[in-house]
Amino acid sequence: MNTTDGSASGRAGAAFTRDAASILRVGGPIVLSRIGIMLMGVVDTLVVARHSTVETAYMALGWAPVAVFLVTGVGVLQSVQVMTARAVGAEEPERAGLSFWRGLSFAAIGGVLGAILFLFGPQIMDLLGQDPEMAAGAGAVTRILGYSLGFHLAWVAAAFFLEATGRPMVPVVFMAAANVLNLVLDVWLVHGGFGVPAMGAEGAAWATTVVRLLLALGLITVVLTGPLAVRYGVCRRSPRRAGELTTQTRLGLSLGGGMLFEMLAFAGMTVMAGWVSAAAAATYTIGINLMGLVFMIALGLGGGGSVRVSERYGAAEYPAARRLGWVALCLCFAALTVCAVGIAALRLPLAQAFTIDPELVGAVGAVLVFVGLGAVFDGLQTTASAILRAVGDAWFGTASHFFAYVIVMLPLGYWLGVVQGLGAVGLMQAVAISSLVSAIGLVGRWMWVTQPRRLEGRAPLPGDRA
Repeated sequence: MNTTDGSASGRAGAAFTRDAASILRVGGPIVLSRIGIMLMGVVDTLVVARHSTVETAYMALGWAPVAVFLVTGVGVLQSVQVMTARAVGAEEPERAGLSFWRGLSFAAIGGVLGAILFLFGPQIMDLLGQDPEMAAGAGAVTRILGYSLGFHLAWVAAAFFLEATGRPMVPVVFMAAANVLNLVLDVWLVHGGFGVPAMGAEGAAWATTVVRLLLALGLITVVLTGPLAVRYGVCRRSPRRAGELTTQTRLGLSLGGGMLFEMLAFAGMTVMAGWVSAAAAATYTIGINLMGLVFMIALGLGGGGSVRVSERYGAAEYPAARRLGWVALCLCFAALTVCAVGIAALRLPLAQAFTIDPELVGAVGAVLVFVGLGAVFDGLQTTASAILRAVGDAWFGTASHFFAYVIVMLPLGYWLGVVQGLGAVGLMQAVAISSLVSAIGLVGRWMWVTQPRRLEGRAPLPGDRA
């Protein structure tokens, strides 16, 4: 027996376990936090659905344009996480506060622009071809949710800062409390009571706005008070380094652009499902919702990987940064493969949990096979994009999202789902294929960028240790 090989293998296994645990300490809470955000939307829909079917339609349609704007803004704010983690890794924690303040500035700009834009909610619905009654009802929801955008983006900036500074459970605790408060306000404002008339979908939108305001105030207070404010230079003037604002802006715009392309493409797929039939639209929506839930795992692991890679990259420890990136990809692949197998094995019980329509159960069961595959590929491309931005490779991910989801997915979805008559199954096949294309491109890009001679030869970015 070769003891040298055995000891080397043991050391490699121990290093993988240590790196995986490091990523999960950040990524696990991020998963819980992001699921909490989704849960608020699910609760809003469930409470409104018990009040009125028409109001449920107002809620769903009113959310659509706001969601595109919101997800794009969250993409921009991911730059806070990257720049903060780099400052921590470079052992210059006092510089992290600057990335937080820039993030709040981005949030304020986005909040003001969103509030102004969505004041014209009814007019936007008119442009989308809705009838006058639907345009008025859904447009009112859009207008109210527009007021909440700045609050939500400010909360996201603070959450990303806390996650990057090793306190990822703080946003989780706040989000858990927010979900409880949101449920209470939903029941009160949607159905009415205690002198308040039943407000339906508008009541749920106001509940969301109030909760987001309190979330932002609470989390920002945590950042601005106590040891955080002192250690990370949040409440004192830190010396600025030339190019830091440009770097964070560039990262933010690239990430936000990628999210925008993906959101618009998936919105287009939903429209195509409606072209096929109401049953196809319902089936596709169920599949995408389940895929979105699994996606939270990838988002958490990608976020954890991004924080750890950013730390090591900021410290100029390039081999460690490369290794941590591969560990994040392996964790994501393993976790989502387990989910895919589980979804395929339990596809009929899962379908029955979503609908009692016998015909729809069979259709949903067929779609869920491709939901699992799509989730694996989508998770890989999401994690690869996250670790690439951690080493300053920002725009390739944006281009990859545009190519895979706009150039590949939309035409392929139309051909498979509409022309070939495969309906929701064809649309989900297109989602899986386009996600595979994106994953291959982004993982290949990670392999190329992190070759030792290339990674070590990259010029340090502003805020990184020289």
